[in-house]
Amino acid sequence: MKKILLVTAIASISLASCVNDEAANPQNFLKQKIVFDTPVLYNNESRAIEYGEIGPNTDKPIYPSTEQFIIYANSYEGAFAGWSAANDAEFSGTAIAYVDDVNGWAPKNGDKYYYWESGKKMAFAACSPADLEQDATWTEAKRYYGATGLTIEDFVIASEPEKQFDLMFSTRTCDHESTPTTTNGSYNGVPIQFQHALSAIHFAVKNESEEETVVLKSIKILDVNYKGTFCENITEDGTKYVRDVNVSPEWDTTSDVTTYTAYADATGYTFTSDLTTLDSAMLLMPQDLSDDAQLEIIYTVNDKERTKYVPLNTLSSTSKGTISSWELGTRYTYCLHYKAQGKIFFAPSVDEWIDIDDIVIIL
Repeated sequence: MKKILLVTAIASISLASCVNDEAANPQNFLKQKIVFDTPVLYNNESRAIEYGEIGPNTDKPIYPSTEQFIIYANSYEGAFAGWSAANDAEFSGTAIAYVDDVNGWAPKNGDKYYYWESGKKMAFAACSPADLEQDATWTEAKRYYGATGLTIEDFVIASEPEKQFDLMFSTRTCDHESTPTTTNGSYNGVPIQFQHALSAIHFAVKNESEEETVVLKSIKILDVNYKGTFCENITEDGTKYVRDVNVSPEWDTTSDVTTYTAYADATGYTFTSDLTTLDSAMLLMPQDLSDDAQLEIIYTVNDKERTKYVPLNTLSSTSKGTISSWELGTRYTYCLHYKAQGKIFFAPSVDEWIDIDDIVIIL
C-alpha cells in the first residue's frame, strides 16, 4: 500500500446556508434561506455533468449551474469546538442543486427551503461532484465526513479520459450566522473553497527539425494506479484549516494498475515548430511512480514509424527536478520535443600519393 501526501492548487467556490425547514418556521419571512455561491464542475449522458478540469486556469473557470455537490453542515452555539461536538444539520450529506430564484445553490426539502437558526452558528464542507459515477461495487456510503474531514473509499479513475472528472474537496469553513446579501437584496452565498483531489496530466509537442516531418500516432501511460482511498486528515484545532499544518490530505492507493490511452489517431497529429498542447488532458490518481510506470509514444518521422518507451520516474522539470510522483492538485505537462539526430554526411579527402621514384629500368 502506498500513501502519498499531496499538495494542491485551489479553485475558488461559494455557498449559502440555513437550517430549519420552511414549514417549521412561522417567522421565516424574517429569516434568510440557506444558499451557496458558485463552486466548481462536470457531465454524462444520463445527467447534467461536465467532465474535465475546473478552475480559473482552465477552459471551465466557473462552477456550472447544471452541477451539484454534496454539502456537509452542522450547527452549534458559541465557539466552534470541533465537528463532532456540533449537531449535523438536517440537510447534511445531501446533494445541493442550483436554484434560479435565489441565484445560488440552496438545500431544499421538496419545495421547502432551510433557514438559519437564531443564536446558532454553522460550519460547512463540501465534495464535488455529487455523483461519483462509480461501478456497481461502490456505494454512496463509501463517501462520508467527520472530525478528520472527508473520506472517499475505493475511488476508481475512469479508463476513458473523456469520462474523467475533477474530484474536489472543500476547505472547512466555520462560524457562519447568515447568508450574505448584496445591496439589491440578492444572495451572495457562503463562500466555499474547493481543492483538487486528483492530478492533471497534459502533453505538448514540438518539432525542432526543419527538414523532417514528424507525426504523432499515439501516447499511452502504462502501469499506473487507478484505485485508492482518499483521506483529508484534519487535526481538530478550532476553526483552523491550514494545509500541511493541521490538514494533510493523502491517497492510499491499491496495487492495481492499468494503461491509459492519452492520444490515439490513425491519421496522426503533425508536429509544428511551435510548442502545442494536445487536447489529451487526463485526471489521474496521485501516486508514487513505479519503475514500471512509463510512456509509450508511437510516431513517424518522414513516414517511418518509431516507438519510444520512457520511464516516468526518470523525467524532470527545470522547476521541480525529478518527477517521481504525481501530487494532488498538480498539473503536469509532458513536452515531446523532436530533435533531428546528427545528419549523416561525408567529407571526402585524398591521401598524398606515395612517391616511389627510384625504380630503374636499364635499356
